[in-house]
Amino acid sequence: MDWTEKHRPRSLDQLVGNGPAVAKLRQWGDAWRSGIPAKRAVVLAGTPGTGKTSAALALAHDMGWAVIELNASDARNADAIRRVATAGALHQTFDDDGSFHASGEGGRKLIVLDEADNLYERLGGESGGAGKELSDRGGKTQIVETIRRTQQPIVLIVNDLYALTRGSGSALNQLAETIRFAKVNARSIPKALEQIAREEGVRVERQVLEDIAAKAEGDLRAAVRDLESVCLGRTEVTVHDLHSVGARDGSSTVFDVVRHILKGSPVGRLRRESMDLDATPEDLVLWVDENLPKEYKHPEDLVAGYEMLSRADVFLGRTRRTQNYRLWAYAGDLATVGVMAVRRHEYRGFTPFGFPQWLSKMSRSRGVRTTQKAVNEHIGRALHLSRRKAGLHQVDAFRALFAADEEFAVRQTFELGMDDDEVALLSGEKASSKRVKKIREGVQRLEEERVPEARSFAWKEPRKEPHAAEDDGQAGASPGTAGEDEERPRRPEPSKGQASLFGF
Repeated sequence: MDWTEKHRPRSLDQLVGNGPAVAKLRQWGDAWRSGIPAKRAVVLAGTPGTGKTSAALALAHDMGWAVIELNASDARNADAIRRVATAGALHQTFDDDGSFHASGEGGRKLIVLDEADNLYERLGGESGGAGKELSDRGGKTQIVETIRRTQQPIVLIVNDLYALTRGSGSALNQLAETIRFAKVNARSIPKALEQIAREEGVRVERQVLEDIAAKAEGDLRAAVRDLESVCLGRTEVTVHDLHSVGARDGSSTVFDVVRHILKGSPVGRLRRESMDLDATPEDLVLWVDENLPKEYKHPEDLVAGYEMLSRADVFLGRTRRTQNYRLWAYAGDLATVGVMAVRRHEYRGFTPFGFPQWLSKMSRSRGVRTTQKAVNEHIGRALHLSRRKAGLHQVDAFRALFAADEEFAVRQTFELGMDDDEVALLSGEKASSKRVKKIREGVQRLEEERVPEARSFAWKEPRKEPHAAEDDGQAGASPGTAGEDEERPRRPEPSKGQASLFGF
């Protein structure tokens, strides 16, 4: 068994580091002893290897709770979460030993969703097949709904807290308590490694433990794996055996690669650096595009450099169109070696290379764009339109009605399952505004009434006025139009969601 699993802490008292975070988690767990607390879920946020998952499982062990765990291999769509997490959160269950222990008697289950920051709200593009089965459509929304209704404790584990709480996950800021885990202090790691080595029957020099801890850079899980690698097949480990554990991060940064492209570097070295870089050719093109005019001052070099970037962009387009990622190699070489090779003039002095402004602007507007896509998706699904057509032709009218009529806003928020950010976008308000809160209160009242069939502004079939006379035995038919009503196609009844939009 992998040592990280074999020696995982069984109790919160055995965790290394993050004392304040562990204390908060323990306090939250104790609150469940006296009923359901105000915060029914916690979000454990922090970099990998800081003990988040171990803390969640240790809490369950200390509290005597069973564990229902969803991990990265599980489907993350709304149906999968509803089938596993929501069902587990709302119902009683048997303990691990087969005995029934009711929640009222302290018997609870801990719902653990690891890597919850991967619950992106994909707003289209899935078209059946396995891709649709494993898509994340509606995952965040279902988690929010599960936390609102849960009778059992829920732990969400994330590396990137912003990725979880943006878009439809914004409601988690109020529904869940956030506990941040920091990197483990390097001085605390050697003692933990020494204990593991002792249990495995391996004698390890203190200097070896300290060197492994330093290389791990606060990642205890990485340190344990490094210890396992040097101890494998040995009963004693000295500093001379450390050659098998190299530096954890020896790769160049993107600033280094951009500098070597524009200032000049051996071709072989530049290619190795660009391939080892944690960035795609699409990212590199943006970085070079941003900094090229800062370095290449001569018009001839500038034109030639952008010509190489243009050719690289052609291969990027072919890659997206054909999904043949072997073409990335051509794009990468053109954006790096190609741009460097076309320079004909020497440029001296320091150049302040910077982050691509396009990426900065897109990052700042990402939340708004994601919310707008979600609104378009909701309206498009209700009106049987594509997201693009809904955004072009229907959203403006819907926004006007939404802002002018509060009853309409409440009903549509309920019918379409919109979150606070989407309501704020349609209302022209902030998510924390009084109007958004009032709309949310109205939605909660509808949910409590358990009337999912509630409709507003539903289109109704016009009432037919009976005629005084009948012609050819056809009641209600005008002269010369016998049977016309039977031949005229009837308008189909609107489906759920569609009936409540715009009144038609």
